[in-house]
This record gives sequence, C-alpha cells and structure tokens, in this order.
Amino acid sequence: MPNKIQLNQSHVIDWLRSAESPSVTHPKSAITLVDLFSGCGGMTLGAVKAAHEQNIQVKINLAIDFNAAALETYTKNFSNYNPNAINTDILEYFPQDLNIKLTKIEKGLSKSIGKVDILLAGPPCQGHSDLNNSTRRNDPRNKLYLSTLRAIKSLEPKLAIIENVPTVVHSQEKVTQKATSYLSNLGYSVKELTIDFQTLSVPQTRRRHVIIAKKSDAPRTPINLEASNEKPTLQLGDFIKDLEDIQSNKIEFRSGNLSAENIRRMNYLFDNNLYNLPDEQRPPCHRNKAHSYNSIYGRLYWDKPAQTITSGFGSMGQGRYIHPRKKRTINPREAARIQGFPDYFSFDHITKVTELRKMIANAVPPQLTYCITKLFLQGEI
Repeated sequence: MPNKIQLNQSHVIDWLRSAESPSVTHPKSAITLVDLFSGCGGMTLGAVKAAHEQNIQVKINLAIDFNAAALETYTKNFSNYNPNAINTDILEYFPQDLNIKLTKIEKGLSKSIGKVDILLAGPPCQGHSDLNNSTRRNDPRNKLYLSTLRAIKSLEPKLAIIENVPTVVHSQEKVTQKATSYLSNLGYSVKELTIDFQTLSVPQTRRRHVIIAKKSDAPRTPINLEASNEKPTLQLGDFIKDLEDIQSNKIEFRSGNLSAENIRRMNYLFDNNLYNLPDEQRPPCHRNKAHSYNSIYGRLYWDKPAQTITSGFGSMGQGRYIHPRKKRTINPREAARIQGFPDYFSFDHITKVTELRKMIANAVPPQLTYCITKLFLQGEI
C-alpha cells in the first residue's frame, strides 16, 4: 500500500509546544540540504526534525532567499548547521531557460557545495494565487519555478520537494507540466500531489501542490506515496489555547493596531456572539450587494480551523483574524503556531512587526517536509 502524507494531531501539538529544539549528540550518519526560496526556514525545519528523530545530522550546503530579514531569521535558527546562506535573487545562480547548457556559475556552485541529499523549494506563489487579480497566471515570478528545475539539474539531489499553490497547474507558462517532463528526463521518478494541510494536523484551510522527485536507477521505481483524504476534525483552540493570556513586550505577542471603527466592529461581534460581521456593519462598499467577503472583519472559530494565514493576519480588513475569545487580532506567535512553527523557533531579533507577519505567512508549514523526509530517510519512498 502507498505511504500517506499525514500526521497525528497530538504529535504535532507536542511539537508546537516544544521550548527546545531537537539535537543529535552522536549521529549515526549525516545528510546535506539545499533550500531555495528558503524564507525563514519552514521547509528546512521539517526536514531537520525528521533527520534528528533518526539520529542523522544535517549540513545546510545552501540557502537562498531575496528577503534579508527572513534569511537572517533562517541563519539564526539554523546556526548549528553551518548554513551557507546567500541573500540574493536566485536568478544570479540559476537561469530560467531549460534549454541551455549549465552555465559556469551553475557548475562552479555545484562544485563548491558538493553532494546534495535533499533539495527543498517553495517558489513565490503570489503570481499563481487566486488572490492575485492583476497578473494571475501570467506573472514574471511564475518563471522562478523553472529556476528550481535548473538547480535540480545542476546539484543532482537524491530527493527534491517543490511546493506551490494548487492553481500553479494553470499557469500560462505550464511550469508543472514542464517540471514533470524535465525531471523525468533527468532520471527522476516524479510524483505530483495536492496536499490538504489539515491532514498534517495544521489547523488552517491551506491546500498546496507538491512535486516530489527522487533520483532513481533505471528502471525508475514509482514513488510509493499519496495524499491522505482522512481529514481530521481540527479545533483551532487546541493549538493556541495556552497562548491567549500571555502578557509580553516581545514583538511576537503584538496584536494589530485597530482603528476606532474596527474596534466598534469587533465589539459588535463579541456583544452579539457573532463570527461574521453583518453587511450593515461593514463599509459602504460591502453593503447591499452580492459579495464573498464573509471572512473579512470576521472572528475565528475556537472549534474550527483558521482560514489560510496571510501577511494580513494583523488586520480585521484582511480576513477572519480576530481571536476567538479575545478582543484582538491573533498575534505573530499564534499565527506561527497555526503555520506549524514550534515555540523554540525564534523571532527575537525581528524589530518590525510587518516583516514578522510576512515571513510567517510566506513560510511553508514544516509538517510537509517532515513527513516526506521521514519516509525518504526510512527508505519508504
């Protein structure tokens, strides 16, 4: 039977509440890792945890990201793994043209970083997102997906995991179709899946497209893996209830500043025990017309998953981000929990709350790479 990508809720909650990061004192072996578009490190975090559970040490041969604040967070949290972290545009190393030969830069980088066991990549998804009404399906960022394929050709990892929004399959550039064909021609077995993160016990409505490529000897063996359809009943409160009364000056516990009008709207929700704001309480542009804005100005449910976390989680006007039981928006640490980040993952050095919200929202929940890496290291895919 195929292995399923799924995780138990109690296991995930215990992980989220961990105050100390796992470590390996006497590793039996080591693996090397590359993280493209690394952000603050969600994908790396999952892979590292999976390796540590099997007493395997990790060396981060390369991490690339254009966002300096996110990359600084990455380097501080993974300092024990000697990360070769580079703050640059990935196009400085890997072009988008799949038809040209490897460049001198690609060959030089491959030689300098050496063997790669696992390559992780979460190319920017904004160009593919349904929330992008201006350049959706035809956005220059969409082609960055192709740079990931160039990196795989150059670095020849044993396993590659590429994550993006489900609508990436509709891109005008046909990046997923090119990816499966290109990687197959490079000698990889390829599996394409759509993952509902609730099956990984991530308490939000987040679905993502994932390509998993494994280097195979001929004849190629199919990847023994499938997405789970056994969606658990997740209650947001189970994941954040121990955080709601924490009083702290740390930036990670700073809720959004609400205008007087939004404070009035929030009070209306609580005074009337509502979760959706009635149209008459909304701005004039939302009233007396058909719209799909029910979540905006809304209050989160204690006994249901949150909506997808975006960088607007500090604002009522960006979605359903009012805390279920407190008259405030959720704070960055609560959002990090909802995104699957454990408490030992540090944001202490961040000084701008907007940067913190952005890096948390843009991260890939680490439970995805944890599950896939664990199966890979056990030889089950």
